[in-house]
Amino acid sequence: MQVSARVTVTPQNLELPKTLEELIARGFHTVGFSPMLSSPSATLEMSRGDLGVMLEQMIACGGTFEEAILKGARYPFSNMMTAMRIRCSGIRVKRKQPSTIFGPGNARGSRNIARRRHNFIRAFAIDSIRPFGEIDR
Repeated sequence: MQVSARVTVTPQNLELPKTLEELIARGFHTVGFSPMLSSPSATLEMSRGDLGVMLEQMIACGGTFEEAILKGARYPFSNMMTAMRIRCSGIRVKRKQPSTIFGPGNARGSRNIARRRHNFIRAFAIDSIRPFGEIDR
């Protein structure tokens, strides 16, 4: 059986490379991260600064993914697999209606959350992936 882990990232668990390695070592088939953008407790909600730290950590995880892939090894970092699929297929990352992502709620708050999520996905999936090389080589 293949079991995947989806980790909700809060300001209290921003050591993503360490977490990724620990979960891979425990046998998870894939591991992915998603930020906590809205929380009843302000201490668990990701701020702009926290998202910046998370992005740096995600890029570090992506670098480890790249190293493994270039060596011919499988590396189960699902955010990078999704980002590569988006990048290679030419799919444009579009904003979804806030209610479809986060359920009903404060329309203005939901829009802000959806915008932050869209910007975070764009930063990781589109802007930070280095090319692996040319097809002709």
